[in-house]
Amino acid sequence: MVAGRPEKWTAEVLERIADEFVEWAKDDNNITLRKFAGNYLKDGQWLCEMAAKNKKFSESLKYAKMLIGVRREEKAISGEVKGDTGVIRATMATYDPEYKATLIEMKKAAAEKKETDKAPVVIIKSYKDVDIEIEK
Repeated sequence: MVAGRPEKWTAEVLERIADEFVEWAKDDNNITLRKFAGNYLKDGQWLCEMAAKNKKFSESLKYAKMLIGVRREEKAISGEVKGDTGVIRATMATYDPEYKATLIEMKKAAAEKKETDKAPVVIIKSYKDVDIEIEK
């Protein structure tokens, strides 16, 4: 694994890194994508930028996300995750496209429900003909 930035991120370099990425993602100890990016002194956004430049890297990123997502979910379910499991929940959409789609649908349904739950607004233009009793 090369540390730092090569002279250029050529297709050949990215495809070699893509192969490393797949092997790295298979390791059960790896549960975040940023850790791999850190091996190249980069942040998580770098992975997306390289995926946009190279099809093989893009496929490797999708595969790594799937493996890591499954691993994170299984560790959370089995209780293997110690500490704040909310971190797993909060970042799961990054790793699992189905979970992300579910969140989007839930937000959409909640927004629609909120819209339909609004009480109707009644404007009384003349109150002379309206009998109103106030309970005490």
